[in-house]
Amino acid sequence: MKNIAIFSSGSGEAAERVVSLFNEGNRISVRVVVTDRENAEIIERLTPLGMEVMFVPRQQWHDSPEKIVAILEENEIELIAFDDFRGIVPSGVEEAFRGKTVSLSSPEAAPLEVVKALDNINAPVEEATPDDDMEKRNDGSVPKSVDEEWAQTLKIDYDPSRLRMTPPPVPGAAAQPPAQTYGNNYKAHEHAIAAAPQEPMPPTYLIWSVLSTVFCCFIPGIVAIIFSSQVSSRYYAGDTEGAKRASDRAQIWIIVSFVLGILSATLYLPIMMIS
Repeated sequence: MKNIAIFSSGSGEAAERVVSLFNEGNRISVRVVVTDRENAEIIERLTPLGMEVMFVPRQQWHDSPEKIVAILEENEIELIAFDDFRGIVPSGVEEAFRGKTVSLSSPEAAPLEVVKALDNINAPVEEATPDDDMEKRNDGSVPKSVDEEWAQTLKIDYDPSRLRMTPPPVPGAAAQPPAQTYGNNYKAHEHAIAAAPQEPMPPTYLIWSVLSTVFCCFIPGIVAIIFSSQVSSRYYAGDTEGAKRASDRAQIWIIVSFVLGILSATLYLPIMMIS
């Protein structure tokens, strides 16, 4: 007898299908059904079948995972089936049942998925040579690897001799450049920075600052010159945002100097005429 457990958070349709089919035979038995929702629909669905559903609050999954492992070991569980389980499986449960889990996709396919998972767990592990492995791939008796499936999806030739060190590419996604580590190679790092695209330098308004100082208002013009001189220094130091702020402030003080110059000239001429 193969004992299985079912974890579910939803309606439990796939779980009901597995229980009603297997618990009447003598090969597979659903010994434990666990849910992390107190009012989950699976409780009402499995009660008429004589199956008790155990409610374990999510906090207990986090605080006492060893209790869940103990329940599974006490019932000699060989496989955990997940039926729309939305909780977080504790690391202790994952380690204890690594390679002994299956996700139920639909009520119709659930029984077959359970049988296949149990067969894979109990299948003898044989060390195959590369030639044997290729023969198994050709006749379809062994599921295709991730690399082979991606090669078929992308319509490229599959080369089993190559070992991929990075995740398979996603069709249609833009390729990301590999990260570079420079370490103490300062010249390579400096060259990479110089080659990287950079925003153009904001306008300094230095000439306008000088003109506003000479012909308009002296004090705001001096402030504009100070901010104008900071634009290039901040830009070449790599502070592009600081250069933009200095450019905007220089422009503001140029306008202030121009406005004050016009106001002073407007007031100065009547006073001179009256005097």
